[in-house]
Formats: sequence, C-alpha cells, structure tokens
Amino acid sequence: MIGNTEKDNLPTTQDSEICYRRLFESACDGILILDAVTRKITDVNPFMVELSGYSRDEFLGKELREIGLLKDEEAGKTAFRELQEKGYICYEALPLETKTSGCREIELIGNLYAEGDHQVIQCNIRDITDRKRAEAALEKSEQQYRFLSEGIMHQVWTARLDGKLDYVNGRTLEYFGRTFEQMIGDGWQSFVHPDDVAGCLKRWKKSLETGEYYEVEFRLKKADGTYCWHSGRATAGRDSDGKIIKWFGTNTDIN
Repeated sequence: MIGNTEKDNLPTTQDSEICYRRLFESACDGILILDAVTRKITDVNPFMVELSGYSRDEFLGKELREIGLLKDEEAGKTAFRELQEKGYICYEALPLETKTSGCREIELIGNLYAEGDHQVIQCNIRDITDRKRAEAALEKSEQQYRFLSEGIMHQVWTARLDGKLDYVNGRTLEYFGRTFEQMIGDGWQSFVHPDDVAGCLKRWKKSLETGEYYEVEFRLKKADGTYCWHSGRATAGRDSDGKIIKWFGTNTDIN
C-alpha cells in the first residue's frame, strides 16, 4: 500500500493542468487547439497571437483557413483526413498570412488525441522564415561560388560539416582523371600520398572540431600516377549566428 506521505506527493489532476497551462502560455512555438469534429479553434497561446497579429478572440471559433493556414480547401481536407487516419501530420514551409509581417513560412505539426470523451487536435507552429531565407541565400552563394570556381586553375572543393566533400570543380576532375562520384565523400583520400594521409587527416579533423582555418601541405597523385606537392586550404562558411554550415577549400600545386 502507498503511505499517506507518498499519496500526498503524487501529482493531482489540477497540478497537471496547471503545469500544462504554464507550458502552453510560455511556449516559444505557436500552439492551436482545435475541436476534431468541427475543426474550429478552441484555444491559442500567446506566441501564436504575436506571430500572426490576430487577437485571441479573432482565433476562437475559426477554422485554420480563416486565419491564413491551409487556405486551399482540398489541401485542408487532405490534411485532416491524414490526421484522422494516422493521428499525426507534419508540413514544412507552409505559408501563413499574418496581419503584421506579411507572409511567413512555418512548420506545422498536428497531433490528434483524446481529451475526456472527445478528440482534439493540437497544432504546433514554428516560424522558419529566417531559416528558409538563410538556406536560399546559401544556395545562391554556393551556385555563384561554383560558377566562379570553374573558371580558375586551382582545385576547388566544398565539404559538409562531417568533412566529406560534396563538390569539386572541373579542374580537380581533370587533374586526377576521375569522375565527380569518385572524388566526393572520402574519395579524395585515396589520392593523398600514404606518408601524408595521417597528418592531413589530423589537421582536417581538428579544423572540423574547432572551426579553425585549415592549412596543410601534402602530396597528391596526378592522373599520370606521379605525386606533386600541394598547399591545401579551407575556411568555414558560417550563418548569421556564427554557426558553421559549410567548408570552402582549394588545393594549389606548389611542386
């Protein structure tokens, strides 16, 4: 049996409701609660009010399409049908028409669950506009970088955060006599002189871990089988928050 003290320490329904309400009110994502049958909004948290520019009263009793979400009627029906079947939906890069800041891109995650004797839908909404803009800017920058790289005589490459190459220019393919698929990933390591591999990888690993500028001298095998000394350099590309998102590098023949 549970002693009185232990019983006293068990959370009550009221305690749970208070805890939920605090999380609901303080969440840094928008949250909407809908009646699963009528699809009408029954509750909205402060963050969603701020994000959309609508007042709380303007939300209540409305359907999602009436507050700028899933405005396409057929798309809305499909979403609710999927939610009823799976109990979960996830959409990325949905447009949200706001009153105060124009159209925003949002990620929407919907969950269907029982609350007492009826079902409700909880929609968590995250504003991903800035992230999408940063991704678009990065893609444009990479396209420009690659365009420029094809016109120079250096070997030019880019790498992901794990250090694996995801791009090399035409000069690199010509120098090594290999295909793009053979060079990306870890393929480049097979062209490094056996005596230089360990030191090269040690410095590369340190740069990946610390974000420090990468610089190394090593021998690389040309298409004709001879080794030539190269200076390899790479710098980290960062987003507006200083987070590394890509590595940009070159190899220069210094033989």
